[in-house]
Amino acid sequence: MQYSFRGKTETLEETRRRFMTWVVIDTKTGCWYHRGSPDGKGYPRFPVGQAQTRPAHIVSYELFNGPVGFNNVLHDCDNIKCSCPQHLKLGSQGDNIREAALKGRMRKSRLQLCEIEEIKRLYRTGMFTQKFIGKMFRCGPDHINRIINGSMMSGPYAREKREPAANEARKQRLGQPLTSKDHQEMLEKNWET
Repeated sequence: MQYSFRGKTETLEETRRRFMTWVVIDTKTGCWYHRGSPDGKGYPRFPVGQAQTRPAHIVSYELFNGPVGFNNVLHDCDNIKCSCPQHLKLGSQGDNIREAALKGRMRKSRLQLCEIEEIKRLYRTGMFTQKFIGKMFRCGPDHINRIINGSMMSGPYAREKREPAANEARKQRLGQPLTSKDHQEMLEKNWET
């Protein structure tokens, strides 16, 4: 892979030297913190051509270890700002997901009922912000807000919360108990949105 800088094609050694001017080495962890501007996902970027940048960890792997091909470059150190070639390895997206799950970096897809109740309890104490609770449970503050307000609950927990009031209002309007037709109508209106 050849790189250019300011319109001039560089040798591998020149690119390595230029790359290292962007790096700060952490002596405790051995991570190479790249000082390039981060992209939307937080990965630092390195200038490789006229108005072109690439993720620094990928450039580092290519400069010091060899071609990447169609693989992903994975971090052994779990530090996305690191570009140390000894901390990088090739793998597939599946490898990355499996590794993240094994290291506990992945959030399970749904919160358990006990976790939802704990989120609400913590918020009611007034001691924790939604942002802080979100970090505790590895989800965003907007997700926590919807849990606290009950706007995203589905399943029996949501029905338990919403339907009693709706049922009472319906009974008052109709002046009679709910029938199976009423229940069918409620399902058609999708009460679980």
